[in-house]
Amino acid sequence: MDGVGTSVVGRPGRPSADRRARPTYTLIWEEPAWAGPAIAVGVASPALAASSQPPDMTTTVTVGSTTMLTGTSVPVTYTMTNSGAAPTNGQPLTYTIDIPTTGTLTLGTLPSGWRLTGTTSSSYTLVYTGTVAAGQSAPAIPATYTAGSTVGTVSLTSAVSPGAGGEQVTTNNAAGATITVTCAPCTSANAPTYRLASDFSGTTAPTCARSPSAIPTRATRTARPWAPPRDSAGGR
Repeated sequence: MDGVGTSVVGRPGRPSADRRARPTYTLIWEEPAWAGPAIAVGVASPALAASSQPPDMTTTVTVGSTTMLTGTSVPVTYTMTNSGAAPTNGQPLTYTIDIPTTGTLTLGTLPSGWRLTGTTSSSYTLVYTGTVAAGQSAPAIPATYTAGSTVGTVSLTSAVSPGAGGEQVTTNNAAGATITVTCAPCTSANAPTYRLASDFSGTTAPTCARSPSAIPTRATRTARPWAPPRDSAGGR
């Protein structure tokens, strides 16, 4: 090791005074220039928050009454709502209203933004061209349901097209309401003609079945002239 001023074997030697930091020395570190917006740690950016919380389209059906008589009418309202945390993406929203198999469902005047694009025997297809904000609803669609002569339960349903507006949850896109239709009471205007079984001659039975106690007093038997019975030879 001749000619080497500091041994390279073993522990390094103590630096000279001019190479040691003084107690008053302060390390200066300059941050690089950053032109972008500061993002706090643990806080999602607005774009990320919007993508993780998309819109969620739902529907409701509201009826003026859950019970009605045959031949009467009730108002019906169909409402499409954005139940999500972000507005829809501006694409047209397709909405379907099912037509029940009994009675008549008639649409009212469509509000602004709605247009009817198709009608079949089983449904109406409509499109809403506006944007629905988070927690808001598109203008409600008015309709009228008129019960026919069939008694029982009638279902009025509607649905938003899956994926409409950029939604990701599609399990809650349909909903409905039910109405119980019962037979209207007999009046002088709608009471059927009741006859005894021996007088029945092929007339149609009333649609609404009534118990014997409900038979109106105006029911009468058709009179027939009396005739003596014939004997086996055809004489009287």
